[in-house]
Amino acid sequence: MNLTLELTTDQVISLIQQMPPEEKRAVLLALAEQAEVNRTARMDYAEAQFRKLCASRGLNWDTMTEVERENFVDDLICRETSLKHTSYSVVVELKNYRNHHYKDDINELPKKIRDEVYTNPFAFLIGACFDRGMDWKQAWEIPYQIKRRGKLDPAILASMTEKELSLLLESLPRKPRYGIPRGAKTLKDAASLVRDQFGGDTTAIWRDASPTEIKKRLQSIHGVGQGIASMAVRMLHDKWEMFAGQEYQIDIKADVHVIRVFQRTGLTHSKAEEEAISAARRLNPKFPGELDWPAWKIGKDWCFPTKPQCNSCPLTAVCGKHIN
Repeated sequence: MNLTLELTTDQVISLIQQMPPEEKRAVLLALAEQAEVNRTARMDYAEAQFRKLCASRGLNWDTMTEVERENFVDDLICRETSLKHTSYSVVVELKNYRNHHYKDDINELPKKIRDEVYTNPFAFLIGACFDRGMDWKQAWEIPYQIKRRGKLDPAILASMTEKELSLLLESLPRKPRYGIPRGAKTLKDAASLVRDQFGGDTTAIWRDASPTEIKKRLQSIHGVGQGIASMAVRMLHDKWEMFAGQEYQIDIKADVHVIRVFQRTGLTHSKAEEEAISAARRLNPKFPGELDWPAWKIGKDWCFPTKPQCNSCPLTAVCGKHIN
């Protein structure tokens, strides 16, 4: 019969302290030997990584002198420090631009459409759902046009078939970017979510819920991904001052404008949405979504896909200008 004795850390320390000096020394030597083994393993791993980095730069770690190795490591450290400093400067300028120039872009819509979006939560939900892959002003006009046809009610839209919803969308002057059938599915899902899960009260989707919970609910709607859900949550925060103390859960909407600005300034190295989202979380952890509007605005007004207006761009002094 084997017995296992479990001791707490404090009990082990107390036990060692009660040992004769010779036995204490033996324990310490054993621990030191194990630490040396672990240290050697870590050093071997680090050296293997340096070999890979050298090879990626056309160098051979094994044939380098000690001085060359030291210079190589120093250069890596300097580059990493410089990169962090540059990224920090870009984030500071993005936040400064937002603090001094932020405006609710929905104010650019005609008053009748703007009033509908601001006063009707269901109109806000539908506008946000369609704000993807098309001119944003046209997307936010869709709920207004649905209202003109007497259908902007979750109970009414949820009771309609997708064929009927397709005919409704087909009659509008502004149509969803990704086609009528997909637009009908989006409309059906949004209306059903409000009617079936929240008793017809759209505001119940975000009332007393965290940003993370709300994003999950919104992403259950056909066509609504992480980007649109994050944008909607960020707009709720900015317009109605919701989620105080929970801003760390609000991400950027990594659209083409934001991704382009992030990549050209050096905050990211690729056009991957997840890399941009991760960069915003890492560089501005208290409120990642705070970088959303300024990056989008600068991408839309200065950092064009071709012929960017670098000289007049608010970020020109800190931008890495990685343009290809």
